[in-house]
Amino acid sequence: MITAFSAARSSVAAADDAIGRNVADPPLEEVRVFASRYRQTEDPIALMSMAKEDDGINLNRTPGDWLEQIAGVAFTGQGGLLQSYSVRGFGRARLRTEVAGVPILTDRRAGNSVGFLPPDFVAQASVTKSASSALYGAGAMGGAGGFQLKEVSNTRFSVDARSNGLGTGLSLFTPLVSSPLRSSASPSNPRSSSTQASSTQARSLSLGLSARRAPNSEDAQGASLNTEFEQWASYLSGKQELASGTLNASWLVSRGSEIGKSNAQFPDQRVSSYPQDDHSVAKLEFFSDKIFARVYHHYQDWTTRVQRVGERENLTAYRATTSGFIAQTPVTLFTLDGTAGVEWLARRNVEIDDREQDLNDDSLIVQRLVDGEEDFFGVFMDQRWETQGKSLVALARYDLVDQRESRSDRSEDDDQWSGSVRFASDLPPLFAVSAELARSYRFPSLSERYFTGATPRGEVVGNASLKPEVRRSAELSLNLLPLSRGSWEFSEAVSEYRRDIDYYIERIALSDSALTFENLSNASLEGFEVEFLLSQAKASHSLSYQWQQGEDDTGNLIADLNPPSFRYALELTGQRFHLMSDLQYRPARNRAGPGEQNLASAWVWSGSIRRELSLGWRGEFYITNLTDELYRASADELAPVQPGRAVGLRLSWG
Repeated sequence: MITAFSAARSSVAAADDAIGRNVADPPLEEVRVFASRYRQTEDPIALMSMAKEDDGINLNRTPGDWLEQIAGVAFTGQGGLLQSYSVRGFGRARLRTEVAGVPILTDRRAGNSVGFLPPDFVAQASVTKSASSALYGAGAMGGAGGFQLKEVSNTRFSVDARSNGLGTGLSLFTPLVSSPLRSSASPSNPRSSSTQASSTQARSLSLGLSARRAPNSEDAQGASLNTEFEQWASYLSGKQELASGTLNASWLVSRGSEIGKSNAQFPDQRVSSYPQDDHSVAKLEFFSDKIFARVYHHYQDWTTRVQRVGERENLTAYRATTSGFIAQTPVTLFTLDGTAGVEWLARRNVEIDDREQDLNDDSLIVQRLVDGEEDFFGVFMDQRWETQGKSLVALARYDLVDQRESRSDRSEDDDQWSGSVRFASDLPPLFAVSAELARSYRFPSLSERYFTGATPRGEVVGNASLKPEVRRSAELSLNLLPLSRGSWEFSEAVSEYRRDIDYYIERIALSDSALTFENLSNASLEGFEVEFLLSQAKASHSLSYQWQQGEDDTGNLIADLNPPSFRYALELTGQRFHLMSDLQYRPARNRAGPGEQNLASAWVWSGSIRRELSLGWRGEFYITNLTDELYRASADELAPVQPGRAVGLRLSWG
């Protein structure tokens, strides 16, 4: 656990180093660093927890599976490739998700998913759990998840195959251009005969390709789960070093087909799927010592098919475009260091069309359910003070939002401010403590306000009168500074938090088959996380526990709470091998929120062994759900059980 602000230096470079980490390097389950909101530099703004593919054993359907292994993060909603996650009990539209710094905004009621993003494209996944996520603005009231894409300088290839319907995959990365350039010498002074070389420039361009497919898997009792999918993706990444700074660009294209939406009603009552799921994510950014600027674009086009067995079928088409611009520059105020910036985000052509047909394929209803757009404009600033083991970080942001819906000829505009103050101090010789107070918010989404139609969950009725949620939160953390004895090192971290939310938006049932959204006057949520790490060069033991509870103003449990869980991870490293064991115990939970069910206790155990082979090859053998446990990943009333025991083999070169 890194508790000093100075440990935040260049987490981007750290991510790149991690890509090529040798299996003989010391294992690391989770790293916490402080990093800036927009450009990951020394700015100690957001407290992030990070994970990489090699840090654990999971189903690895998407990089979102990596985050679930971090204390405070849990799965939510239904299953399959489109599994969503929550952070400290906040899921759905309360989380901000970014891929390569590009916001991924959708109108899925279950929340964002990164199912379109192949795990092989991702260098590092991170989650901001603390209230400093307020710096992200609208949509980050509960936290923020970020996925940093790989940058490669040499060709790499991998192939993997898994039993129990979890599929096969191929990926290839190769540099297309990699050339350090040095321009000719030029006079440093026209009146002098002496010369000096201009700044060294570097140029790179790399290509990534991925192809994946999977049939339906089975649970521990042999029942079929609707988890099939096919997907291919490509990714271009380039960098140009200039005399005045660095220019980065990337473009990711992903196409998915016949994606099963796994739920508890499959196959007897309802069969839900995504016949197509297409995404294009692009960005161009420039940064130097004086400015950071990024422009970005995300286009998505996907379709859902909901078959009510023996009744009818609904085919819903969704399209939307997200574009934006962000700029940030260093600012010194009253001798304090900080940054200030501006952000504009626009969503255009947010269209949801629905076609309902009977068993004879005769159309019953063809209609447009949503035709909207929205704009977000924000300004922000942060300032920090540090001295002799103590630090104070303050940030503030002000946002304007404008939502418009053409069908109903309605519009909503509002403004909100957010901010946080965090104080941290070392308490020699053993401890470091930090405390944080924050205010943040969330505007209702277009679908929560205006969508009325069929979804894989059932009929949903929008509520145009919804008000924005406002969160007030407090957090206290106590870290044990690393203690060394011989070759062993021990550290510990405890975090306790409380959140109060005004106008909490809850999904409630109108009938057995219809849902809507309403503002509750108030809801509160509290919890804590404990993490222990005991490590040396060749062995690492980590133990974590999370607990949480939350109620509305009438005493009813709210939805999406993290179930309590213990997790013990063991890593052993030899000269040419790396052994991992991941054991999770989740006690039973006998209370449920709206649209949820009770959870039985579960033991889930997974393991893997990686070994360096000859000629640059590396092999990995792994088993997920080794105990063949029958369990649900979330308390959602439609959540299916997870796949049973699966065995996998992965070979990689480069």
